[in-house]
Order: sequence, then structure tokens, then C-alpha cells
Amino acid sequence: MTRIEEIDLEIEKIEDIIEEKETTWNKTHNMYKSNSTWKEFHESWEEFRLHMKPENDAMRKLMQQRKMIMPYTLRPLSEYGDVMSLENFIECVKDGGFIDYDGFGRYVIENQETDIEIYPSDVKNNAIRPNFDTIIWFNR
Repeated sequence: MTRIEEIDLEIEKIEDIIEEKETTWNKTHNMYKSNSTWKEFHESWEEFRLHMKPENDAMRKLMQQRKMIMPYTLRPLSEYGDVMSLENFIECVKDGGFIDYDGFGRYVIENQETDIEIYPSDVKNNAIRPNFDTIIWFNR
């Protein structure tokens, strides 16, 4: 079994746990009571977020691991993205020029676009594929 297959199995297990925890939560908590105040809703939401944090963190790490080793396919560069060096992208992220809300990119090799997405948070999480030096950025 390849590491990607192992990761996919781990992801499936975590998805099942998440679904069970959400179902159990929804049966025992009613965040969406029509008479609840914003404060009550916010406190309930924060409690739910903390309840789900271990699985969400584990899922995020597995997805990053998968993205770092997954094979890719190439296609012609999109006509509407902005091609830039990976170094320039990283600098822009570190300077606050890009955040995940702004959009996403894809790695580029040999003047072709891959199907591997890159987000500004990948810089923060040190999840940058070392075998690429160019990306195409798609602003929202």
C-alpha cells in the first residue's frame, strides 16, 4: 500500500469520526434556537469548534501530507491567472499580500499548470513542494 493510500484510509476514518461527533453534537446541543442571542450562539459555536478541533487538526495535517507527495497531471496554463515565481509568492504571503481568502494558486512546471493547489497558509505551515519554482495565482 502506498503512503497516499494509507493517508486516504486515515482520512476516511477521520471523516467517519467527524460525522459521528457532529451527529451526536446536534442531538445534544441546539445552537440554532430561534430565541438564542448572538452571544449564546457564539459561545455554542466556539464550544463546537473546540469539540471538533482534534479531528479537524488531524485532517488538515493529513491533507497537507497528501498534497506534498501526490502525483500531478499537467495541462496548458490558464489564460486568466497570474504566473509568478514561487519565491515571489512566498514573499508576498510573508508581507501580508495574500491570504487564503484571496484565492489560490497551482504549481507550474515546464510552462504547464499542475492540478496541485497552493494556498498562502501552505507557506505558514511549511507545506511547499520543493520541486517547483513557479505558480499561477487565481485571485477571487
